[in-house]
Amino acid sequence: MTFRAHHFTRLQIPAIVSIVILLNAFAVARGQSKEREAVDPKLEKEATALYEQGKAVEAEAVFRKLLAVQTRVLGAEQRDVLITKGNLAAVLQAQGKTAEAEKEFQALIPVMSHTLGKEHPDTLRTRGNLAVMLMEGARYAEAEAENRAILHTRESALGAEHPDTLTTRSNLAAVLVAQGKSAEAEREYRTMLPIMERVLGSEHPYSLKNRMNLGGATAAQRQICRSRECIPRCILNREGSAWCRAS
Repeated sequence: MTFRAHHFTRLQIPAIVSIVILLNAFAVARGQSKEREAVDPKLEKEATALYEQGKAVEAEAVFRKLLAVQTRVLGAEQRDVLITKGNLAAVLQAQGKTAEAEKEFQALIPVMSHTLGKEHPDTLRTRGNLAVMLMEGARYAEAEAENRAILHTRESALGAEHPDTLTTRSNLAAVLVAQGKSAEAEREYRTMLPIMERVLGSEHPYSLKNRMNLGGATAAQRQICRSRECIPRCILNREGSAWCRAS
């Protein structure tokens, strides 16, 4: 499951925001233990199913019940418990309970960083969800700072072409657009486009959307230039993006 695409009206172009919420992002192989077997797996399946059906309120109740059982049986810092806490925060966010969700995310991130490591995928995905929430709350400066920090870590740990790295760079570009930083956004989109086309293919929806976002950011740059009474000379290419130089 992914968050919906966000539309930033300043440029009137869709931004690619495909942060995968914890419900699916943490579906990885886990070691079995007697302690884990003591926790009824049906609770997690029920909560996830409710969320996928759009029943966030009911999902919250089941996640809280699951969290109480897991904490009692496994301890507060066991990985399954941290995952459930992240899921609970995501469900709160989906209901618009942003203050509660942020409190959960902010409390969870340092624990994950200490227990799992700052570069662990679970830690970075939790930070990514917090960044999305900050974007949705129009707290763009904070969202930019968080995305830049995540991007730096993901590039170092995973490489520039990893899907998680591309997701973070796309989110960073989106928040730059939202702040009117079209030149910086354009640089990010230009960095992403050849990677996406090489990794995903030139006709992949993400590649096409990134190309459109690049064209929008470039057009905004031309408009800003005109507002400053300079006359740009632009060379358009087949993809609709442009290279401009002011006279």
